[in-house]
Amino acid sequence: MAIRFDANGDYLTRTTSLPGASYPLTVSMWIWFAAAPTDEGFFTIGAGTWFYAYANSSSEWGLDTPGMSAANGSIAATTWYWVTLVVNDANSSVALSVDGSVVVSGSPGTSFTPTDLQIGEPGASFMNGRHAHFKMWTAGLTAAELAQERYSARPRRSANLHLWSPLFKNTKDYSGNARDWTENGTLAYEDGPPVGWGAAPLIVGGSSGAPAGPDYGTPYDHDGVKPFSSLWRAGRM
Repeated sequence: MAIRFDANGDYLTRTTSLPGASYPLTVSMWIWFAAAPTDEGFFTIGAGTWFYAYANSSSEWGLDTPGMSAANGSIAATTWYWVTLVVNDANSSVALSVDGSVVVSGSPGTSFTPTDLQIGEPGASFMNGRHAHFKMWTAGLTAAELAQERYSARPRRSANLHLWSPLFKNTKDYSGNARDWTENGTLAYEDGPPVGWGAAPLIVGGSSGAPAGPDYGTPYDHDGVKPFSSLWRAGRM
């Protein structure tokens, strides 16, 4: 499952217990747009300065940070994408990646203390799509570490885990840090990305493209083989 934003006032916020001004920082999430994007913000670390990840009206991935603003790559509607944002220790470099490939990178050269986090931007750029499996670490994960996170709903790396929200039926933080999101608008839940609940890459069938691997011995996917709802009823999530 995944949380659905309907481009009509839906977004999530957090304004307390935020990451400090001391980086590194890594964010991992799955994104799906219902139609060709029209300048839709899907994640923001807010303050007087910010990291603002968005999809622009040219269907490109964009990143707006202090000292830089750039867009690149391409976005297809009704397609799940795995998106990561990595900021290094000194905040001298930042990279937005999609499906493991960097699409936007640069060197903002400044740091700040966030005042809020947002999923789905409030204002003129409300998101029309779905969001799932949001993870945030106060650490700069390597490409190899991130690759392990891609197909696992549960965080593979527990060290420096700041916030983890599967967004499969609620907006709770399951990291143990009690950093739940505040809901704004009327949120719904729809089918999610090709990601399993186990701690290892799982067997995902259909056209998802995920690698084969164990998931408590049971293969499933989000194309109907064994959806999240049945796993929830069976006590497996």
